[in-house]
Amino acid sequence: GRPPCKEPERRAAGEGARRGWCEADLSKRGWFNLAWSPDLLESAADFDAVLAVGGRKLRAMPRGGGKSTLGKAGVLKGALTGAFNFVVLIGAIMRMGRRLLADVKHELLTNDLVLEDSPEGCVAIRRVGNVANRCKGQTIDGEPTFIEWGKDMVVLPVIPGSRASGCILYAAGLEGAIRGLNVNGKRPKFAFVDDPQTKKSAKSVEQTNARMELLKNDVRGLAGPDEELAIYAAVTVIYPGDLADQLLDPELSPDWEGKRGKLLYAFPDDWTRERTSDSRDRDPELWKEYARIRRLRKDAGGDGQAEATEFYLAHRDAMDEGAAVGWEERKTKAHVSALQFAMDLFFDDPAYFWREMQNEPKFDEGQALVDIDAKQLRFRNNGLKRGVIPQATTHLLAHIDVQHDSLWWGALACHDELGGAFIYGCWPKQRTTYFTKRDLDPGLAQRYPGLSAQGVVEAGLIELLRTLRTGPWVREDHSLQALELVLIDWSDGEMADVVAKVCRMQEFLGWAMPAAGRGIG
Repeated sequence: GRPPCKEPERRAAGEGARRGWCEADLSKRGWFNLAWSPDLLESAADFDAVLAVGGRKLRAMPRGGGKSTLGKAGVLKGALTGAFNFVVLIGAIMRMGRRLLADVKHELLTNDLVLEDSPEGCVAIRRVGNVANRCKGQTIDGEPTFIEWGKDMVVLPVIPGSRASGCILYAAGLEGAIRGLNVNGKRPKFAFVDDPQTKKSAKSVEQTNARMELLKNDVRGLAGPDEELAIYAAVTVIYPGDLADQLLDPELSPDWEGKRGKLLYAFPDDWTRERTSDSRDRDPELWKEYARIRRLRKDAGGDGQAEATEFYLAHRDAMDEGAAVGWEERKTKAHVSALQFAMDLFFDDPAYFWREMQNEPKFDEGQALVDIDAKQLRFRNNGLKRGVIPQATTHLLAHIDVQHDSLWWGALACHDELGGAFIYGCWPKQRTTYFTKRDLDPGLAQRYPGLSAQGVVEAGLIELLRTLRTGPWVREDHSLQALELVLIDWSDGEMADVVAKVCRMQEFLGWAMPAAGRGIG
């Protein structure tokens, strides 16, 4: 027999907004045990809108921001409430599609709150007990339920009066054989697409184009020739121009409605505010000092996180000013605030932060969109240690790009056939091998304290030029190569006189020269 709903009031409350149902039936399972972020609430509303009226919506969310959990909860509720009779759960590969289905199956099989609120859809499942062979011949009130319980497909029991009766849940990979999917005369009405690309496919233009074609043609056509499939996609942008990035671009994908969620919508004013060397004493760079304390204490074997947190607490008002986080609850036990958690991720790995947490990977990572295999990579690497010049070198030239807080240089060792090797670096020398301009430590002002903005650049140029000239620039046979010429960027109007002054110095005259690029065409 079919037991009645044990908690009709709870069931009635869950019929409305998804948040109420998720918190009532899933929060004790660890799915929704934090306060909801505005992005999560908007995503739930988008998902429910697709269920109600159709269309194609997608949300880019920070990694770990709940986008997959929200989608699985929506599929579970939609199946039990009759929002659809056939849903496809699509991952980047088949294994991930099966994982989505397995998580939904686990809740149907073990969640007592779901059982109490939707007994008509779950009692027969409990009797199967995750053993597929028990499905054969199962009856309720003498009638067959036609239940199926596989790793790729689940058919919920056919029970008169049940809104979930006969609902099909189907797992698929984006590159799998899903075209023309038809089960028991039914075609899908809804698809949940979760992270439809792998990191490997996101790097490849060819694979990205192929997945875009599959999503826009094969997946979209699953409902049949005379119906539109309702689709909700949860994505994370990995590289510029990848599948997720193109779907979120209204010009490239006008048939999709998307939005980018971020861990940090605005950096704190202390981090973004431009400072001159004269103003740093009056307006200290608190976040830079926080990062320095955290890194140096860890390098020395101490508890860098604890000491950095003490510094943050002492200056929190100033360090929080201007910041806007996407989810106030997103932090660990080691962090006082979501902002501190976000900034730590940024300091630890800026590329990861922009890619996985902001859905705005920086352009230099987009160079990976050119397919380069291991053989090509080995060919482009000359195999020499850093600073060693190829034996065929006939000329050694350098260029310095002038910034107010740093000098970025590159040296080209070339031969008469226009091939060669490139060596580059930053001045002042940095404490770490991976860094960006924003987290320089030290900068010119720190290396040459007490000087004006022009003074620190002048002092830096003189010391860098002397360093570049003395090298040593060593060839493969251990002989020395002279640096013939250094060009210094003087396109910055504030520093043009400084560059000219240094180039006129007797020791650099005729060897270091001002230079500025000009566009042609």
